[in-house]
This record gives sequence, C-alpha cells and structure tokens, in this order.
Amino acid sequence: MHSSTIQLNASGGTSYNWTGPNGQFLSSDRSPTIPNATKAMEGDYTVQVTANGCTQSATTYLEVRDPINITTNIQTATICEGKPIQLEASGGSTYLWQPSKGLSDPQSANPIASPTETTTYTVQVSNNGCFAIAEIIINVNKNATADAGADQTIVTGQSTILNGKVSGDDFTYFWTPTDYLDDPTKLNPIASPTEDITYTLNVASNLGCTSSSDNVFIKVYPKVVIPNTFTPNGDNVNDNWNIPSITSFPNAIVKVTNRYGQIVYQSTGTFKAWDGKMNGKDLPPAVYYYSIYLNKDFKTYTGWVMLMR
Repeated sequence: MHSSTIQLNASGGTSYNWTGPNGQFLSSDRSPTIPNATKAMEGDYTVQVTANGCTQSATTYLEVRDPINITTNIQTATICEGKPIQLEASGGSTYLWQPSKGLSDPQSANPIASPTETTTYTVQVSNNGCFAIAEIIINVNKNATADAGADQTIVTGQSTILNGKVSGDDFTYFWTPTDYLDDPTKLNPIASPTEDITYTLNVASNLGCTSSSDNVFIKVYPKVVIPNTFTPNGDNVNDNWNIPSITSFPNAIVKVTNRYGQIVYQSTGTFKAWDGKMNGKDLPPAVYYYSIYLNKDFKTYTGWVMLMR
C-alpha cells in the first residue's frame, strides 16, 4: 500500500457484489474505494461478478501495512548564504530529497544542503512498499556585499559623487575615511578631496553573515592654467611660455604651430618651457597655436598664445 485509501477493481460483468473480512465491508460498485485504511481492514476481499445469468467469484488478500512515521531533525532553520546545513530524516529504508540542487546526495537520509536562496525541501521516505512525505524549510539570509564603483578623476576644486552600491539582508554601511565627504553614512556622498585619496565602502551584516568592503580611488589633478602671452626679450620677466601644473603629467605632448600649420615647438614627456625660439633662432612676434595632450583623462587643450618682444 502507498496511501491510506484502498482501491478495489473488478471487470467483465454487469453486476458486482463485494464482501470484506468478517463481513465488515459490502459494496455493489465495480471499483469501490475504502478511505482511511486501518489494520482491521486487512484480509480477504471477495467479489461476485454476474454476466448473462452466470456468476463467478474471485478473492484477493489485502495487506495493510503499518504507516511510515517520518522524523526530521528540523522543521525550519535559517542560515547565511554560502553556509551548509545538514538535513536528516528517519523512518524508512530509502529517501529522496527534492529539489536536488544544492544537496550533497539527494538519496541520502542525511544530506548536506547549501542553498543559495530560501528553499523548501521535501523528502519522500519509503519502506516496504509504502511512502510518506515531510518537508524542511531553510531560510537563507544574503551576505552583505559592497561595490564602491569605478575609480574617478577630478581637478582641484571639483567635487564628485561616489557611486556606492550594497546588497544583502539587513546591513549597515559607511565610508572611510570621512575626509572631504559631505556625509559618510550616505550611499552616494559628495566627495571634494584636494589630493589623491582612496575611499572604502564598508558594509556589515546585522544578521551575523559575511560582511565586505570595496575601494574606489579618486585621482585629483591640478587645475591646468595655460598662459596666452609671453615676452622673450631677455629682461627675465615672462621670458618663457611656461605651464606650471603640467609637471603633474609626465607623458604630456605639447605642440605649437604658426598660422601656416608649421610646428615651431614640440615637447614630449617632461615639459620644457618654450623660449620663443625655433632651431635656436628667435621667432617673430605673432599669434601661435597650441595643442596640449595631458593623458587619457583629459580632452586635448587647444588655443592660442601671443609672442611679444
């Protein structure tokens, strides 16, 4: 037997008469059912089948086996994401757990479960042709994870918004250090650093699960100011075209051309101030045109500079 209902079946006749053990059961149905089977219902069941005036009988012995009594180690439990837990069932000879995903052995009486989300496991316990089903609910609390966002670049005097993201169940987060932040307890604070800085987004689980942190680097470049006039006349005042803050860009490329597009000055790498000469000879007073590449974080600067004598 696989359930608490007895199902009898006969065929080949036009009328049927069933009798059960000790006369406790009578039915004229072809296929009668007996709900809530008990041990007292065990015994011989006889059916008399009549067709065309002829009657034949048949007898079957019905065995009512003891029901399976399932015991599990837990009914419900809560774990942190990524943590295993042992499931246990007893009361039978074979076991089948579902869903099988995340189980060490779905046919074991005591598999190890590692679910990634809240899961209801059912176990079918079988013994001697009968089976019963029980369930265990495993609630999964998500770990706390931090994402501080991509590294950023700004120029002195600018501000930027930190693009923090957090996930998990019941967590607390904050930024360190707190320097130059408008509010370190905000997920997306405004940062106004005056120098290079690394911020850390910390997120802590309030449920005892895994906590984490992530870093974001803010590169602060000096403001680039490009003079538009210089006077290389030997009086030691403004004799060179110089860009002081360009020293922070070791791979800068600076080109200066005349109005015809001819390159009259070029500097690659460490910038050298221009003295208004080309090939050692003084250039005439005029308007010259520059292009300045600092690095990939900046657009190329273009403009003009006036050489006066």
